[in-house]
Amino acid sequence: MRIDTTPRGPIRIGLTPLIDVVFILLVFFMLATSYLDWSGITIDAPVVVEEQADDEAIVVRVSRDGGLELAGTRLSMRELEESLTLLFANAPDRRIAVEPHPEAPLQYVVDALDRIAAAGGGSASLARGPGGQR
Repeated sequence: MRIDTTPRGPIRIGLTPLIDVVFILLVFFMLATSYLDWSGITIDAPVVVEEQADDEAIVVRVSRDGGLELAGTRLSMRELEESLTLLFANAPDRRIAVEPHPEAPLQYVVDALDRIAAAGGGSASLARGPGGQR
């Protein structure tokens, strides 16, 4: 019986299985991970705001430059939240109508809706002025 004692070359490890495992792990973590915590904003369908006919709704107007108006008084975001917190403390079921200017950026409207929610406003509607424009 003859035993081969010839020295062998170094054993080569193939990279293909390693790359396959890395891609499988990548796909697994992409599918298993939640990247963002999305929170939705509940908005009712737009309604026409007529202040004389609907005295129950609180109208918050968003101007083109991001300014806010509540009952004819111009407020900052912080002042709006403070005013609405006091209002909701006395009447928690009051409806809110947010009336954005037609050229107001959406971010200003979303910021106003966030402040309304932080103040305790449960139901906020987007509104348009009489005739659809201001």
